[in-house]
Amino acid sequence: MELDKKIISSFTGLALINALNIIVPIITMPYLSRILTPAGYGVFLLFSSVYVFSFIIMDYSSNITGVRSIASESNIEVQKNIFFEVQSLRLVFGVISFFLSVIYIDHIVGESLSIAFIMLNVALTNIGYYFTASWYHQGTQNMTAVAVTSCLARTIQLLILFLLVDNMGDLNIAILSITISFFSMGFIIELYRRKRFKLYFRFRSDNLIKNCKKGYDTFIGDFAPNLYSNLPPLLIGLIVSPAAFAAYSLSMRIINIAGSFQLMFAKAVYPSVVNGTTGFKKIIFFNVALSLIPILIITFFGKEVIQFFLGAGYESTVTYLKWLAPSILFAGVIFSLTYGFFLPNKLDKVFRNVSLIASILSACIGYVCIYYIGAVGAIIMFVLARLLFVILFTYNYFKLKNIVNQ
Repeated sequence: MELDKKIISSFTGLALINALNIIVPIITMPYLSRILTPAGYGVFLLFSSVYVFSFIIMDYSSNITGVRSIASESNIEVQKNIFFEVQSLRLVFGVISFFLSVIYIDHIVGESLSIAFIMLNVALTNIGYYFTASWYHQGTQNMTAVAVTSCLARTIQLLILFLLVDNMGDLNIAILSITISFFSMGFIIELYRRKRFKLYFRFRSDNLIKNCKKGYDTFIGDFAPNLYSNLPPLLIGLIVSPAAFAAYSLSMRIINIAGSFQLMFAKAVYPSVVNGTTGFKKIIFFNVALSLIPILIITFFGKEVIQFFLGAGYESTVTYLKWLAPSILFAGVIFSLTYGFFLPNKLDKVFRNVSLIASILSACIGYVCIYYIGAVGAIIMFVLARLLFVILFTYNYFKLKNIVNQ
């Protein structure tokens, strides 16, 4: 079973971007946490976290519905119209996310940073992310330019941080490094698109409401898992010891890294499934194969790997990883069904309903477990949520596959 060159290219590009998003914080964390002091580093991390939230709002599921729409069309002019419509919708939500981000950051750190500085950084970062429009390149399976530019932009950020940030007084420069990275990437990609695809942006307001409604189900379905994935760490940090929180956080980060490559593969194949050049069997075969590698490493060599990288004192991390290992396989099945069947076939409401049911049900059980048994309760919730996703998605798959194939 072979993969075509477009899928391999898309996966390589997405995997490189994902790897950079993992590696850069790991490289800079020891240096910045010492140079900027905890208070300054906290402000730096605040900007990074708010940007992630801002980008989620701006995208409004264009990474699903936009990719699907453009991948299903081979006509260049139709693709251009889709690009204009999706980018117009992203612009509207980008403006909304800009004001929300500025208000939130100013409320938290307004005394230490001027409102003008906050607005400048949020605006330029949002503009850069907006012009990057990675959804378009994913849909057309042309991720190489985005990956290369991302590597260049991240290198610029690292150079700024290590060459120009020497003490707490350089906090502004550290924040600007994020801004410059995103803005330079967007600027280069915009020039590339203009030269390669002759895409000159035009604001399209005629289908804004229609496209907003079209993306609602996928946005909710994509956002709901935050209930069991991103919210629990905020609670765990308040109720357990720092050592227990460190063990929990490290185990979850490792599991998410393993799952991120499965997700990147599913997203890389997604356009090919939409246009009919790749089938569901191929995506689940390779995703399950990807799942087995980290599961085997954790099961048989988890203790040795953790001790090699982190040293002694992280026995709980090894235990948590072994409990979490099945969720890696569950993730492979979930991403395969999501991007290999439900979303390509426009079963957005089924995707939304499954996501809401699995996320809310696991959260209702999981938060009670967290209250009584702390980090272990969060791990139970995480594994349970992914298991529920597998059960519900599998049930709906066998229920609907014959109808879809007719």
